Amino acid sequence: MRSYKFLLTASILASVLSTISSWFFYSSWAEVEDTHLELQKKNDSLNTSYEMLQTAFDSCSNELSLLSDPEYRLIGLSVADVPQKERMRVLWNPYTRKTFVSLLSLPAIEPAEEYKLYCTAGKAFVLVAVFPDNISNDHLMAVGKVAVAESWQLFRTTKGDTNAPAPNQLLLSSY
Repeated sequence: MRSYKFLLTASILASVLSTISSWFFYSSWAEVEDTHLELQKKNDSLNTSYEMLQTAFDSCSNELSLLSDPEYRLIGLSVADVPQKERMRVLWNPYTRKTFVSLLSLPAIEPAEEYKLYCTAGKAFVLVAVFPDNISNDHLMAVGKVAVAESWQLFRTTKGDTNAPAPNQLLLSSY
């Protein structure tokens, strides 16, 4: 009988110790897991900040290298009424044919419309780029390759319109 009481007491004591140690290790695990999640959120935040900084640096580096290249021609586009105020700039290298645009302040258009950048070669209009109405204007954008260009124009057209631009759709021009 004595061994029975001893075994009963030992099993109750083992059960209590097991419960206490389980609670201790569970609470420690939960604390470590919370700390891990907090560190992971900080890491994600730092990664996002780093990627934004890297994108801004790449953009500025690209812009500075283009602006310092003597082969690029800087062409300003403005409204015919106010030719001294540029609304858009085209950087064009006739040797590599690379073309970039810098949108400074485009005139507003309707949501059902889009901007189309054309260049003229002889009497022909050549479509260079199409911009949506909500285009961002904070950096240079590569728009393609242009072999020959005498002048540059930005037109406002209906989305999806494939016809040649009409004179009343002209927004900006380089001449």
